Amino acid sequence: DCLTEHCAVILEALQNPQSNTIIGCFVIVGITPAEYAVVLAFTSEERDFEVRAKFTYFEDTQELQIMPPLPIHEQPAAHLSKAINKYTDTLPYDKLLIDITVHLNHHIQNKDTTNIPDLLLAITTQPLDDDSVDDIKIPKPISKWVGECGLSSDYNFMVQKLSGMCDSHRNIDLALIMLFKERATWQQPKEMSITTQTLRMSP
Repeated sequence: DCLTEHCAVILEALQNPQSNTIIGCFVIVGITPAEYAVVLAFTSEERDFEVRAKFTYFEDTQELQIMPPLPIHEQPAAHLSKAINKYTDTLPYDKLLIDITVHLNHHIQNKDTTNIPDLLLAITTQPLDDDSVDDIKIPKPISKWVGECGLSSDYNFMVQKLSGMCDSHRNIDLALIMLFKERATWQQPKEMSITTQTLRMSP
């Protein structure tokens, strides 16, 4: 059936992203919300299934964007993360009460959506000690900054993804885009073309 076939294609792409694209992102079109929900449930429940790529679903266009973990996407976010950590360490604030953390490829979610930004800055405020309170509430981190890194061909997807995050998480104050403007815009070779077959044989 069509649902099973689409889900199998998505799971294969998530587990073996390099077989679908050499650089940039890979997009699967025509994915219904029901199909995406099945894939999301499967990847959450099956602990032995290793997801080796980031993915974002756009319900309005029924497109699933899959991005392999390439250095061109990971390194700029990692460098920026180090710079942010170095800067926040110099700020005069009580580190026992306020915890500032920077994450790479970290899941953030609310009751409706799950997102995986390339970079996330979150703040957690610790409650003051109060012996009169029996139940200790575990503080939840608040997402404040999110960032995406990609090639110029991925720009529209990055804007769409960040817009969705900001709509879903109203505490976000800043959205960053780290964009590579390559001399020749990347275009994914057509499926089963000689170029594709050559690249896959010699990655």
